[in-house]
Amino acid sequence: MSDRHVAIEQALQPGRFFLPGEHALEVIHCPRERIAWEIHGGHLLDQWQTRQRCEFEAWNIVVSASGEPQCDRLLSVKYDAGENKLYVVRYLLVHGWQPLESSPGVIESRPVRKEMPELVGTIDLTEQHVRGAAVFAELSTLLYLAVVGTSRLPITSLESPLPAFSLGKLMYLPQGSGSGEPLSDPLKLIRQVSSSEATLPQKAKLLEVVLRAADLGEIPEVAKCLVTAASADAGGMDGLPAVLRTMLNDIALSPYTGFATKLIRLLDELARAEALGAAAVMDVVSYLLRHLTRHLTAYDLTTFHNLGANYPDALLLDTALKMYLHFIERRPDHFASCDTDDYDAARRKRVRRRALRQACLLRQAYEGHRVPDVPTSPGDNQRVLPEPYGRVPEEQITQPLRRRKQLYAGEPLSSMLTATARRLLGQSVDDLHHRAELEELGAALFLDRPLGIFKQAGEVDRTPLLSYHAFSREIATRRLRRLHDSGLMESGKQHKQFETAIAAAATFGYPATQLSSPQRQGVVCLEDARLAAADFVFFKTGRRSLKEFCSLCDWSDLTRVDPKVAEWLRNDDSVLLIRTGSSREAVSGKSFLTAFDRRMQPQLEMALTTCSPPQYRESRGVEFLRGGLRVSAIGNMANSHAHSSDGEPDNRSTAHATGRTQAIVLLSLHRRGEA
Repeated sequence: MSDRHVAIEQALQPGRFFLPGEHALEVIHCPRERIAWEIHGGHLLDQWQTRQRCEFEAWNIVVSASGEPQCDRLLSVKYDAGENKLYVVRYLLVHGWQPLESSPGVIESRPVRKEMPELVGTIDLTEQHVRGAAVFAELSTLLYLAVVGTSRLPITSLESPLPAFSLGKLMYLPQGSGSGEPLSDPLKLIRQVSSSEATLPQKAKLLEVVLRAADLGEIPEVAKCLVTAASADAGGMDGLPAVLRTMLNDIALSPYTGFATKLIRLLDELARAEALGAAAVMDVVSYLLRHLTRHLTAYDLTTFHNLGANYPDALLLDTALKMYLHFIERRPDHFASCDTDDYDAARRKRVRRRALRQACLLRQAYEGHRVPDVPTSPGDNQRVLPEPYGRVPEEQITQPLRRRKQLYAGEPLSSMLTATARRLLGQSVDDLHHRAELEELGAALFLDRPLGIFKQAGEVDRTPLLSYHAFSREIATRRLRRLHDSGLMESGKQHKQFETAIAAAATFGYPATQLSSPQRQGVVCLEDARLAAADFVFFKTGRRSLKEFCSLCDWSDLTRVDPKVAEWLRNDDSVLLIRTGSSREAVSGKSFLTAFDRRMQPQLEMALTTCSPPQYRESRGVEFLRGGLRVSAIGNMANSHAHSSDGEPDNRSTAHATGRTQAIVLLSLHRRGEA
């Protein structure tokens, strides 16, 4: 049996699926399947958009459930013998249009429910790294991404989870046993949350689907099982907050279900558990509020999120803030500063007060904001979902003035704040004497796919995703004024003092105005910052995303010729790896990625290894530039002599800084070990 057949048989074992309730799973093998097939820009075209046909050996995964609208198939693995490639395709049931010849020569269209195919990824079996067990690793990863979505910030349909996952009715388990029947009890999934084989993002997704699948009344038992499983893990309870934070960071909230209510119930139960405790849960909720605030500062409900039509983040902010206020009433000593606090304790309390201040500012700003009846987007509204998830009139999505609902109507922030909460808010205003707190007023978190700038408009982009911390004086000043005008800052003198401090603060960063690439439609990019505020500067790449990016590359050449720079890139918390050149400049041989230190001194530059139009290769759902990148280490950490890619002295180097070392950073596809 070939590696291909072994991998497919292993990947499609029933035990790798989670199907609660009365759902049934069937894998249908079709030795010869001839279907409409054309790929354009990474998109698999609908059968009505192409006349091309292709023949495959196919394995179609059918999940049946009585009384629910569904596709004839949910997932499919297809093998093209001529190209020697495997494809993973998923199908969604959508509201669409179908051409109809109403009379000879007259073509009309009619509304229908139809299957929409989406190409999740391709496995090129001719590649050298795709051999043996690697075929299974590639295939299981693509099946996992087909279910949970291909990105932690879903912008397109492909980046979003399948509706069956969002409704808690399906999960694919790459690390599952594979044998036996599909898992149906969500409580049994909890054991895998603490499994040493699962990565942190996988554990987070497992916990997410447990919450989605469980009933609200089952959440206390979920919390109990979660604590038991975490306590039995080698890492103890220390790893559970990290799983919770990762889940909150990666979650897609559309369609808006009862997930937020179950999440808050879980956190409340965990706060009562002695093994974890209220303080640890408070810090998780604090993280959630700060993360939501930074996200909605970057992608606000006026310009982004389909002009505010998709607003689940604002609803989650409200739910989490209410829980936070209950925490404050029960344990104000965990928030209030005290003369006996040591430095670490004082800082922890200040960060907790920061979450309160930032969340209150944002919630107050969105009071009365016009939104559709339920959170949605044009893509979400196109999907066919079971009751009670109905469709929203299209005019509510595209025309804000046609919206009837207002956010937080009848429940202003002022009615939620007790005397204790107001006292702590007053302390959080005093905290603005700390520069970090003052800068948090204008802090945002943007996303970018820097290696995707060579793609055409509308083309699917699966290149690595990086996050960026940014700051805007304009937004910080605006929020400072809101604190004063709303009465949360009582002293006009204090307002003037902080306003002067914001204007005078020296912020090192890369200005959004210097970005030279055009804004990319349908893809998150740093150019989005210019729409949020004209004065945004980027000062740091998110540590987790940079770590993931570095894990995709083989840095051995750079480590050999300049270990200090390589160590700095992998471990320093202040690295800013950012696009500094356009695609046109990059194909002419110039660097287009630069890594800066905390004082904006360049330490690394990255350029293409060839000046010809760049091409991509795909591995486990991620696209890489073929040939890798030529990396030049410069600045104070660099060695005193220039080197060519093989490490020998190179007198031809024309670096703009003295002492440049060069190495080819080859993208190490075979090292990826996570789904």
